[in-house]
Amino acid sequence: MPHLIIEHSSDINSQEIKKFQITIQDVMASVTEGNFDPDHCKARSFSFDEYLVGRPDQSTSSFLHITIKILSGRTIEAKKKLAEKTLQLAKEFFGNLATKPSEKDRIVETMQEFADAVTGIPHLQLPPQNSNLINKRCDISVDIVDMDRETYQKLRIGN
Repeated sequence: MPHLIIEHSSDINSQEIKKFQITIQDVMASVTEGNFDPDHCKARSFSFDEYLVGRPDQSTSSFLHITIKILSGRTIEAKKKLAEKTLQLAKEFFGNLATKPSEKDRIVETMQEFADAVTGIPHLQLPPQNSNLINKRCDISVDIVDMDRETYQKLRIGN
């Protein structure tokens, strides 16, 4: 029943977003007042190359927007708790991602280690970082949207 939609700038790795979707589903399940069932969650994400967040272009900004569509009837407290927990999780996700080397960074580091081994120059390990996200601001937002319980239709075919 819940629909989890993540829109993000393309500098945020889509494989990491897939893992993040599962983590958000776990958060949804932890909000017991909401009675959310992760097994019925439909998660999807969209990556954008072209975007503006305020005035800065994509060279200095990135974004992460999470929409969770749920059937109407939940209390404002349950929806607020879900939004707050999701926002905190997104903040941690981006912070961890920004300090985790990207695939490109790992390749460059491996090539540097190899070159250092060949030349005999001791390798200087750089602190892990994601070069796609260094010195970028990230605008993170969460929106909990009620779906009309009377008109929402759902069908599961098969297992």
